[in-house]
Amino acid sequence: MEENERNIALLERQLKDLISQADQILSGNNSADRIETFSKYSEELKLFVYKKIEIPKLKERSQRIEKIKFSRNELKLWHYVTFSFWIVLLIQYIATQKSIE
Repeated sequence: MEENERNIALLERQLKDLISQADQILSGNNSADRIETFSKYSEELKLFVYKKIEIPKLKERSQRIEKIKFSRNELKLWHYVTFSFWIVLLIQYIATQKSIE
C-alpha cells in the first residue's frame, strides 16, 4: 500500500506541473517548444498512471484524455519556390514602375 501512496503523491506533483505548463501556454507563452514539451509530458503522465496507479477509475479516465496532435511547421521546398516566385514578381513590378517614371 505504501508504494501506491508514493505513486499517488508523485502523480499529484506531476499533475501540478502539467497544470502549470497548461496555464503558461494558455496565457500566451505558447512557443512550439513549450507545446511540444507539454504534449510529451502529458503522454508520459498517462503512461505513468496506466503502469503505476492501482485505481481503476483513475486509469480509465486518464486513458480517455486525447493525445495532443502537434507538429512543428517546417518549411518545405514548395514554400521556398513560391516565395521566390513572389520576390521575382515584386522585383519586376518595381523595375516596371521605375521604367515608367
